[in-house]
Amino acid sequence: MYLFFHYYVLFTLIHVLVFSPSSLALPPPSATTSLLQFLDSLPKQSQNQLPWNHSISSSPCQWPGVSCYNISNNTSFQVIKALNLSGYGLTGVLNNALSYICQNTRLSFLDLSGNNFTGNVPKQLGNCGQLSTVYLSNNGFQGQIPPELFKSKWLSNLDLGFNSLSGYVPPEVSLCHNLEYLGLYNNYLSGEVPSEIFYLPKLKFLYLNTSSFTGSLPQLSSDYSCSITHLWIHENQFCGSLPHSFSICHNLTEFIASNNDFSGVISEENFKGLLQLDVIYLDGNNLQGPIPDTFWGLESLRQLVLSDNKLNGTISEKISQCNLLEVIALSGNNLVGQIPESIGNLTSLYRLFLFDNMLDGSLPPDLGNCSSLVEIRIQNNFIGGTIPPEICNLENLEVLFMFNNRFEGYIPHEIGRMSNLVELALYNNSLSGRVPLEFTHFRRLEFLSLAHNNLSGELPSELGRNLPHLIKLDLTGNNFYGSIPSSIFTGNNLSVLALGDNCFNGSFPIEIGKSSSLRRVILSNNIL
Repeated sequence: MYLFFHYYVLFTLIHVLVFSPSSLALPPPSATTSLLQFLDSLPKQSQNQLPWNHSISSSPCQWPGVSCYNISNNTSFQVIKALNLSGYGLTGVLNNALSYICQNTRLSFLDLSGNNFTGNVPKQLGNCGQLSTVYLSNNGFQGQIPPELFKSKWLSNLDLGFNSLSGYVPPEVSLCHNLEYLGLYNNYLSGEVPSEIFYLPKLKFLYLNTSSFTGSLPQLSSDYSCSITHLWIHENQFCGSLPHSFSICHNLTEFIASNNDFSGVISEENFKGLLQLDVIYLDGNNLQGPIPDTFWGLESLRQLVLSDNKLNGTISEKISQCNLLEVIALSGNNLVGQIPESIGNLTSLYRLFLFDNMLDGSLPPDLGNCSSLVEIRIQNNFIGGTIPPEICNLENLEVLFMFNNRFEGYIPHEIGRMSNLVELALYNNSLSGRVPLEFTHFRRLEFLSLAHNNLSGELPSELGRNLPHLIKLDLTGNNFYGSIPSSIFTGNNLSVLALGDNCFNGSFPIEIGKSSSLRRVILSNNIL
């Protein structure tokens, strides 16, 4: 009897294990099956775009865009780790098709960017495998961002940029404690940005630019930390003052807030302590007041763009403390005073945009020490004096715009050293003397305007022939005389020639009629 009882217990246990509902359930589909089901659920045209079939390989891990864990050589036990289907031109609504992808329970990476999927962003992405990275950018997704997306405990990288998403950012984003990258750029999202997003403990990259967000940026509490390194919020409708509290984002390196509606004064506290900050873009707002000295204490700063605001005051000599500066763009403000002499210490500077201000004084000769400069745009100011020969040491310079100022005296002969010039505009000044023969060294020059000065003399006979890329030449409103050199019309791509209001004499060069590139010629008010 005792032995029979033991046999009965053993038989019952075996019956439970073998015939229980869980043991009778079908095993999950193989990787091959799930991928082919996904493919079959797409429109026929998309199926042709994705070359998945057994003729390539019996193992789906060898198919384009598929990566697997190295678990077994047996194809029945291969586990998909990542799907990278970016740029295949796939179409259709993803909701149904995604259910087959999600049968791969250990999938951690999904890149469907650069396709033509439409419809809503599937909410099941929040419970799909072990997805830590989801890239859906550059598609045609519409509707709102599903809150379920942020309930995944795995999610660390989410990119929904360049779609047509609308509505608010769900507050559930605060649940995504492992999120490191969030890209919501180039959509139609609106409303205020939840303050909780800035407190996510691992979030480093936050891209909210080019959408329709409104309201002011949240004041952050010092009771929390902020891990954000890259904050892009440009091309929205943010308004109000810049918050002081972003100083708790100690690791912030890029702050790009161009083309919003921020107003008020840039406070000394706004960027205090952000010693890692190397890019600041605040252009295209309504900011006013002086440029705070705090900026000049940011020793890592490489790009400072404050153009098209209502800033006033002077440019501080302390600017040289930011000796890593590569871009200074302060154009379109109400700045006064001189360009600081210390700017010559910025040897990494390659763009200097100070145009459309009220700057005066003379051009500092030490600017010629900025050997990396590629562009100088200081037009539409009140800068005067002579052009210092020292700036002709800028052999990498490609663009020099100094028009609508008060420069006088001769154009220095040393200008020929700037042999990489592509565009040179010195018009509307009070320059005098001849056009230096060294202008013929500008082998890359495409645009040259010396109009409305007091220049005189004959033009160098080799002016056109030695400028093979010249497209536009404007010498209007000077005192040039003599014949028009025939070389101007040969050996280049000249399209516009403006020589009116001078004292040229002689006959029209017959080469004008032979030029196939000329579209416009102005020779009025001469003695031809």
